[in-house]
Amino acid sequence: MGDKSNSNRTYWRILCRRRLSQHIEITLGIAVNPSQVQLKAKGTEYAWKIDDKLLKPLFKKNLSKHSVGAFIQLYHEVGKSFYAVQPGSVQKESRVNSDEGLQKVVREKLDLASKLAAAEMQLTTMKAAKKQDEYVIWVQNSMVKEAQIAALLQQQDTQSWISVAEYYQLSYIQCRSALERAKLVLEELKPEVPLPSPGYPII
Repeated sequence: MGDKSNSNRTYWRILCRRRLSQHIEITLGIAVNPSQVQLKAKGTEYAWKIDDKLLKPLFKKNLSKHSVGAFIQLYHEVGKSFYAVQPGSVQKESRVNSDEGLQKVVREKLDLASKLAAAEMQLTTMKAAKKQDEYVIWVQNSMVKEAQIAALLQQQDTQSWISVAEYYQLSYIQCRSALERAKLVLEELKPEVPLPSPGYPII
């Protein structure tokens, strides 16, 4: 069982190396012995451009350390998910990607700063509007209170005049009653003396 597994692994390793060697020669015109093909291509005339991020872990190990599944995956994905390229092009692309990433971060930062400034301006406007509304409400409340106080004073003043009028009315009634009584008394005290006839002298 173990010998069969090892044989299968050896078969796919050799097949994978040949496939990668052919790809390098066809793509770059560089002849590389299958036994010399490296995934960790350092100091070689070729490099690997990996489009599928899921394959990147495979390129962190030596080719001889992989399993059958990895060999099969590399065999089928070469030229599709990863390619042989000139070493400088990978570094250049990395720098370009890095610059693009930096520019993206700067744009996002500026956009965020712009949104933050707009939000702060809106908040300031809302606070100013709130203060204005509070001032208007305060003025209206003050006017209502002043009107209530004025109405109360007017009511008190009116009540005072009513009291004065009632007092004078009562005084008038009392005076009239006193005059009526005085008139009656005077009439009772008037002497009963006959008045002389007109045309005759008084003797």
